Amino acid sequence: MQSKIKEGSTTKTQVKSMLGSPENVSFTDGGKEIWKYSYAKVKVDGKSFIPFYGLFHNGASGTKKELTILFKGDTVEKYTMAESAINTKSGWAD
Repeated sequence: MQSKIKEGSTTKTQVKSMLGSPENVSFTDGGKEIWKYSYAKVKVDGKSFIPFYGLFHNGASGTKKELTILFKGDTVEKYTMAESAINTKSGWAD
């Protein structure tokens, strides 16, 4: 993102053309606009596909990235990128 989004010069139109419409739009008390994007890459555990065993032990793991952009007027004032691990278990024994 550092090569694509420049604080103080990248516009809303440029961000939208690169990333599409944001998942969430909100506003600060001062009227600045906040756009949020998230991307998840998840891999289903192989155990989930084993007949019968998969009912008791299944899940997925991966990473989630979230981009938050603060606009001042029409230009990017500041942005942050956060990454977190995803680890879900949904089997009867998990």
